Amino acid sequence: MKTKEVVRKKPREKSLLTVKMSPDVYARFAAAAMLRGSRPSSLVHQFAVGIIREEQMHDPIAFASTLEEVKKRIAEHSAQKKKLSKARLVGQILEMIEPDKVA
Repeated sequence: MKTKEVVRKKPREKSLLTVKMSPDVYARFAAAAMLRGSRPSSLVHQFAVGIIREEQMHDPIAFASTLEEVKKRIAEHSAQKKKLSKARLVGQILEMIEPDKVA
């Protein structure tokens, strides 16, 4: 009997979007989502997908070039965050090893 090897894919990366709204608006939005058998985050996702489709259909060339620019900015921002995170980690390690020498 042959066994099938399970290959696990790395988890998909997801971006987090924070939307500020008053507690009253959020409560009403959550109630509306519940009545639709959904969650507020799902409704926001549906809205985003609709806007994307609309813009792609309106001007596909402009959308594609703008998308490339946005992806470039996101990659640059991500690289800066990684460098900063590594620098903080090194600083924390040095502080633990030699607390008197770290300013």
